[in-house]
Amino acid sequence: MRIGLGLFIGVVLSAWISIAFILEYLNSRRFARIKKNIELKRRQCDVCTAIYFVAVFSEFWRCPRCDSINKEK
Repeated sequence: MRIGLGLFIGVVLSAWISIAFILEYLNSRRFARIKKNIELKRRQCDVCTAIYFVAVFSEFWRCPRCDSINKEK
């Protein structure tokens, strides 16, 4: 029984691609289950007095309305 080279390469590549997709799917499912706890803090722009919610860990933040850079008080 003789297998053609093209058939052999096709089967090997198809199997490799299938395994890669399965592993990527399982990996993305694992990361989707991780709960993200991002705390936001209410801050007011010093220039335009607009109020926004920004991440707690950022000391400096840019106002989306007037593009001024503000510092946490």
